[in-house]
Amino acid sequence: MSWWDWFRPRPPQPKMRVAFFNALPYPAQVRLEAPEADTTLATESNGRCGPFVFPVSMTTANLFVLDEDFLEGAPGYQWYGEVVDIPPAPLYDDGNPKSMEWWVTPIDPAYPRPLPDTWYQFPKLLVPVGLPTLVPEGSHFRQVDGGRWTGIEASSFQAYQKFLTGQDLTACFSQLRDLGFNTIRVFGMCRNLFSLDPTAFPDFYTKLPAFVRFAARYGLRTDFVVFPDCALVMPDPDQQHLHWGLVGHALFPVASSVLVSLQNEVDQPPNKIDYTKFNTLPGLLCSRGSWGAAGKDVVPHMDWTELHTNNAYQWPRKVGHNTWELGGVGMATENTRPDRDGTLHHFYDAAAGAALLCAGSCFHSIPGRTSDVLTGYDLECANEWVMGSELVPLDCQDGPYRHRADLEGPNAGATGERVYQRGNDSRCIVRIRP
Repeated sequence: MSWWDWFRPRPPQPKMRVAFFNALPYPAQVRLEAPEADTTLATESNGRCGPFVFPVSMTTANLFVLDEDFLEGAPGYQWYGEVVDIPPAPLYDDGNPKSMEWWVTPIDPAYPRPLPDTWYQFPKLLVPVGLPTLVPEGSHFRQVDGGRWTGIEASSFQAYQKFLTGQDLTACFSQLRDLGFNTIRVFGMCRNLFSLDPTAFPDFYTKLPAFVRFAARYGLRTDFVVFPDCALVMPDPDQQHLHWGLVGHALFPVASSVLVSLQNEVDQPPNKIDYTKFNTLPGLLCSRGSWGAAGKDVVPHMDWTELHTNNAYQWPRKVGHNTWELGGVGMATENTRPDRDGTLHHFYDAAAGAALLCAGSCFHSIPGRTSDVLTGYDLECANEWVMGSELVPLDCQDGPYRHRADLEGPNAGATGERVYQRGNDSRCIVRIRP
């Protein structure tokens, strides 16, 4: 060792390191937890989060990704939490650790491998539950990336009221997800079936995005009906228009996971509203709602249309065909309940016809009105509804409509039997049985 080595400045020996989280694909809270450090930070507009400052001696930590409301799991993704090994700090020539930034990034197949030693990849990136933005196209919704979609909806009228009052929806939403439903129809006010008055909840608007994200974690898109029972709950037109705008503002950040319906059955006295005075909410897919069972169209159309067939004559054929006849993108959003129809195959056939001809359909039930778990015959019919919806290959959506009367029985008109087809592909044939 030369005399100069005794006087040469040595680099400072670091005591702390810094971690950053790189380009998370969703608004989130990130928590890094260890005995030596426990910090939660929000992602910035660029998706990055940090810095987290922690001792250089820290070798492991608990990593949690929460949604922006500090609930467990990022919006639209499965819950994420794991123990991570912190990459060792690079060393100076004399063996002492350098103070280096530690970057953490989601797995991205397009990112070149290997990553630098000071980067850490999530080994189990959250799995998206599949709520891409929808765009109207022909008689169906199409995903913004071009992927195909059909609405497999279930009534869950009381879900938002239960969410606001702190009731547990886990069992209900888990069951709907496991059955194969991808959308829930939710009431935003109510007086007859249960009590939900937006003015009675100071957090009604602020909690709407959290509710939508909560449903999205179960793969469920929210079809939010804004004004059921409005003549009883909110009769003042000025208040109605203010409410419509506030709902739109609240739902805009979660627009990809939402369909908006102005009204439920506008011809029913409790639902009376001047639906012609409302405009589409910016950035949201809106419908003016429906008439009563198999009633007339609610015009002028917004982005999509609705039809109700509950208790209508020959309702299984009307779910798909009459909704398609409305023109544009239409969904049959309320249909005959199992307690009103004891023929199991009606539920299969109705859903299959809708999957072929229109943008989707809704399974309606008594438990669906109160957002409870399905049991017994309701559960059997729900299974049939999903199976019927999934019967039709989604690439059938582009084919032109054909009524295959040549495949029907001699009394088809009286029995309600129908055979529908799109294009010439035999896979794209649906029979509505007598």
